Amino acid sequence: MIVALSFGCLVYIVTGGAGFIGSCLISKLNAEGNACYEAKIKVSPVPGPAALIAALSISGLPTDRFIFEGFLPPKGNRRIDRIKRILESDCTSVLYESTHKIARLLSEITELDPNRELVIARELTKSFEEILRGSAKELSEVAKRPGGLKGEMVVLVRAAAEKPKKKSYGKSEEEE
Repeated sequence: MIVALSFGCLVYIVTGGAGFIGSCLISKLNAEGNACYEAKIKVSPVPGPAALIAALSISGLPTDRFIFEGFLPPKGNRRIDRIKRILESDCTSVLYESTHKIARLLSEITELDPNRELVIARELTKSFEEILRGSAKELSEVAKRPGGLKGEMVVLVRAAAEKPKKKSYGKSEEEE
């Protein structure tokens, strides 16, 4: 697929049919999407049942497990507590955020974990579609630019880094 795309060909992957569960291909298509991202080839999802699935399919983040958070509480401790839980999660987290709150969300994540990898899928399948990838700090700076980020947004947060695996007698593999 990458070779065909690098020569300017359009590639469509069509899924569906009786009894077919389209989302079972999320992991496979996401791997292809990540390879395209690495090769600087634009990938666009086609509308499906939910923006979160379209965003996951092209995010480049792990999709073997994910959690959908929806919209976060608008303010207060409940919001910060939810963000902390997302940053502690051992799987990719997906949430929706509005134009008016995206800069604040990115600032809140940056305060807690400036290097956390994020993907923002904005205006999916529309003429101003944009997929932004970077650290929380980098994307926070993008959101602060004049005009900021506008439109419908899906925010994907990479899972927390894995802790060293413990052996049964209490030493991690790194300690040996």
